[in-house]
Amino acid sequence: MFPTQVVVTLNDGTKLCCDSVQDFDDASVSLYETDDKGNVDLYVTEQKLPSRDDFKAVDNVRHPSWGDNLIYIPSREIKYVELRYVSGGSYSLSSLRSRISLLRD
Repeated sequence: MFPTQVVVTLNDGTKLCCDSVQDFDDASVSLYETDDKGNVDLYVTEQKLPSRDDFKAVDNVRHPSWGDNLIYIPSREIKYVELRYVSGGSYSLSSLRSRISLLRD
């Protein structure tokens, strides 16, 4: 089970968002990944700087010649991560954390 939307808030207040994770289901690298150290790999489609009130679209996330732009975010830079899931399943938070940490396997 993958989240439908992921927002990573960095320590400086910047927010990096993959607004529709399923848009990358055909990408060569998984839709969204995290490891047991809390590092995150994410296709960033929108960004919000601390000085702005709204998100701005990121250009060229998917490029026909260059490929998909997967961003590595080290855990030391992450303040928190927001995950959005569609309803239809019943999962505990520990179950979701386990599933997320296993995405690299």
